[in-house]
Amino acid sequence: MFGSIKAQRIKCGRPCSITLVMLEALCDRLLEKPTIYAEACIQAGASA
Repeated sequence: MFGSIKAQRIKCGRPCSITLVMLEALCDRLLEKPTIYAEACIQAGASA
């Protein structure tokens, strides 16, 4: 009667700049080496 029962999606912030292929590759890499992100944060903190 009134259309869809789902609320409209509200877009806020920056648009997504990572492609689906990039996201899948990142997830695969994190499955192989789950500590890689923590290591990158530690290295970035040490160089700052």
